[in-house]
Amino acid sequence: MCFRLQQIFSVSNYTVFPEKIANVKKSIQYLAMRSRPNTVRLREVKCATEIKTYLKSKKLKGKHIRVETLSPYGLQGIIYDDGKNQQIATNGFHEGIVIEIEGVERVFDNLYPEGKPIEQWFQDLVVIPGNRLNFVLVEQFE
Repeated sequence: MCFRLQQIFSVSNYTVFPEKIANVKKSIQYLAMRSRPNTVRLREVKCATEIKTYLKSKKLKGKHIRVETLSPYGLQGIIYDDGKNQQIATNGFHEGIVIEIEGVERVFDNLYPEGKPIEQWFQDLVVIPGNRLNFVLVEQFE
């Protein structure tokens, strides 16, 4: 279960009030924007790791997720994002962090630093005919 950013919420001993919601969002956006290593293959991994580390430091819940194709090689390793109109992976996987904000689970990654509803995020991912995407929960954290 992801954390909720609503009126007031409490996870462990950490409480976030409405005025803090914007700060949490800005911090996540900053981390996603700066996670731009030279190798395209590592962008989403570095981004997801940095966001997860930040959320854990604030004792906030989230999910580290990954989508995988049937194979990381050749055409089967390509993932395209219809929302961005671009190829986002050639290695057969893409990762992001899911948190719940005002009742909506949103994915934050190197493509969507502002977050995107998980259903729309997953729906926009495209692979070649005959291939498929598998959804993997890498880690659920608090």
